[in-house]
Amino acid sequence: MTVAKLPVEKEEKAPTPEKEMITFTFNDKEYSVDKNKISEDLDVLEAFEDGKIITPMKMLLGLKQWNAFKEAEKPNAEILGKFAEALFDVLGGEPGE
Repeated sequence: MTVAKLPVEKEEKAPTPEKEMITFTFNDKEYSVDKNKISEDLDVLEAFEDGKIITPMKMLLGLKQWNAFKEAEKPNAEILGKFAEALFDVLGGEPGE
């Protein structure tokens, strides 16, 4: 007996927003981030809501750039704060601002 296969409807995916990359410099090193990610990525927003700062920074930069930052800067709290300020300044502030 042969069973006919019915076509399977595919769910339509929401269109992926285009990346709007912004480059900024911190201590003579360049970093690039997607300007839209700070307001459109739910995981980033949830990390901010949880009061975290390092997690959303890692998510915004990506692991490759985050690891390059750590290697180049060997950051302490002061350097981390200055880097966060530079990052969020280029992105237009924290979510909700």
